[in-house]
Amino acid sequence: MQANATIPFNTSAPGNFTLAHNLGIVPSTIVIEYTSGGAIWFQPIRYDDTNLYLVASDAGVTGVIVVFADCGC
Repeated sequence: MQANATIPFNTSAPGNFTLAHNLGIVPSTIVIEYTSGGAIWFQPIRYDDTNLYLVASDAGVTGVIVVFADCGC
C-alpha cells in the first residue's frame, strides 16, 4: 500500500527551500508538475520522513509535487 501527498509550491526567491510532506515515512517517488517557467531540483539530501529539500532557479516558480511512499501497511 502507498501513502501519498500532493503539495502545491510557489517559490519566493531563488535558492534552497524546504517543503513539508508530513507522511511520517521516507518517500519512494517524487513527481514535480510545473505551472510556470523556472525549475526546482533536489539539494544533496533530497528528503526525509517529514520534508523535501529543494532548490529553486527563480522566485515565482509554481506547481505541485506529488509524493509517494510505501507504508508497508
